[in-house]
Amino acid sequence: MSRNTVGPRGSGRRIVAVAAVLVPILALAAASALRAAPEPPRPTIPGKFVWFDLLTTDPPAAEKFYGGLFGWTFEVQKTRENPYKVARLGGTPIAGMVDVSALKKEVPESTWLSYASVSDVDKAAAGIKGLKGKVLREPAEVGTYARAAVVADPQGALLGLVKLAKGDPPDGGQGPEGTFLWMEYVAEDAPGALAFYKDALGYDVNRLDAVTAVEYFVLKTGGISRAGLFASPWKEVKSNWLPYLRVADAAAAARKVESLGGRVLLAPKPEIRNGTLAIVADPSGAAVALQQWPIAGPAK
Repeated sequence: MSRNTVGPRGSGRRIVAVAAVLVPILALAAASALRAAPEPPRPTIPGKFVWFDLLTTDPPAAEKFYGGLFGWTFEVQKTRENPYKVARLGGTPIAGMVDVSALKKEVPESTWLSYASVSDVDKAAAGIKGLKGKVLREPAEVGTYARAAVVADPQGALLGLVKLAKGDPPDGGQGPEGTFLWMEYVAEDAPGALAFYKDALGYDVNRLDAVTAVEYFVLKTGGISRAGLFASPWKEVKSNWLPYLRVADAAAAARKVESLGGRVLLAPKPEIRNGTLAIVADPSGAAVALQQWPIAGPAK
């Protein structure tokens, strides 16, 4: 596996450059998502991942890839700073896509940026600093839709912090195929990451009984599982947050990935979740996991 196998992360200079393009992103995404009929305010659910942005060096290839793999369509959003599109599945906003092709020297490969909900963005960002993380974009209002910041933890993993003005989508049930299903933190230093996120985002930590050689932890808030965390078995992989997307058949999806110009980084294997997981990279390098749900048995 290459250095950027799971969730590419480069030098500090590259991370700062990536963060520099993020000012208009969430505002546009929220504007698109909230254009529907008004709803009563919903509660904030701290620790829940509520939005995902793809920073891509090749938007046309990304559109072809995700459109072909999941049936996403892309709607242009006007901005004064960066071309931005909202990905939709059957009309529902799924993710954002920002063009970083002008930053190819600083951002040679694409990456996903995931946003965790917090009740107070300023307090959370200050806490990140106090725990030896970095605030790459200071907390700021994004229109009337949200307040957000972009941070990096002490191991360099990129993360968005957000408080949506309308509150968060409620817990309960999973979305259809082609929607985000889960999050995992792949750690160079698992004990350090566990300690950091317990303090920084208030996660409770449960260790799963070992079913593989990899020790696995579940991060929870409010008694609900929000993400997994494990020590990277790949020495060349740097710490990162890896988003999961739901698929009907991981093996079939992995084959389709290659036909759409992507790469299969971890093919489905019977010894890993009964062959229901694949980790792939889109044509410009952004890593994402593809997971069958529910996990019902060996992939076909």
